[in-house]
Amino acid sequence: MSLSMLFRLTCALAAGIFAAWAQAAPPLRVGTDESLPPYSFVHEGKAKGIDVDMLRIAAERLKLDIEIVPLPWKRVLALVEKGELPLAMPLFRTPQRERFALFTGPVHFSQSGLFVRRDHRFPFTDIGDLAGKRIGLSRGFITQDELDYAIRTGQVIAEEVGSIEQNLRKLLAGRIDAFAGNVVSTRYVLRGLPQAAELEALPKLLNDARPAFLVVSRAAILPERAKLIEDLRQTLEALHRDGTYGRLVERYLRD
Repeated sequence: MSLSMLFRLTCALAAGIFAAWAQAAPPLRVGTDESLPPYSFVHEGKAKGIDVDMLRIAAERLKLDIEIVPLPWKRVLALVEKGELPLAMPLFRTPQRERFALFTGPVHFSQSGLFVRRDHRFPFTDIGDLAGKRIGLSRGFITQDELDYAIRTGQVIAEEVGSIEQNLRKLLAGRIDAFAGNVVSTRYVLRGLPQAAELEALPKLLNDARPAFLVVSRAAILPERAKLIEDLRQTLEALHRDGTYGRLVERYLRD
C-alpha cells in the first residue's frame, strides 16, 4: 500500500470515528422553568413557550442537538450550580449567579409589575409604599433590587409559592396585598382565570425591560465551551434583531 493510499485510509477512518462519536454524543440538556408561561411551561407533557421556541430555533441554526428539561425553578438553579444541567434559562444576571453560570444571549426581556385586587388598590410610587404589605412572589423569582432589599430587611413581607396562578388565587382570596411578577407572564395566566376582571396591574412598573439569559454552567464539562457560548450569544441576539422574538410574543398572547 502506497503512502498516499494509507493517508487517505487513515483520514477516512478518522472521519468515520468522528461521525460515529457525534451521533452517539448525548444531546445538550437545557433546564427551564416548568411554570413561567408564556416563556416556559409544560403543556400535554412537553416543554412549550417563547423561550423554548427561541432556543429550538437557535439550536436548529447552529445544528445543536438539545433536550429541554422543564423543572421547578429552584431545582433548575441548584442543578446548574452543580453542573448536572449544562445549560439553563431564563436567568437574570446577578453577581451571585455569575459565580456558577456563564451568560450567553437573552431569550426574552422581562418587565416586573405589581398586581392587586381592584377593590384593594393602593398608591404606589416607590418601594416605601409597600412597607408592611404582604407581597406574593414565585419561588426563585428576582424582581427588583430595592424590593429585594426591603424584603431582606423585613420592611416588606414576602410569601413565595410555586406558580403565578397560585399567587393570583391567593390575591383573589385576600391572603396577600399584591403579587409581584413578570407582566407578560401574569397577563397570559390571567386569561385563564374566571375572576381575571377583579385584578389589575398598578400603573408604575417595578423595573424597565430586563434581559433574561440562556446560561452555561461553569461546573459542567463541555467541549469547545467558549465557542458554544459565543455562537449562542450571536444567534440569540440575531433572533431579537430580525423580529423572531417579537413575532413569538405576539403569537403566544394572541392564541
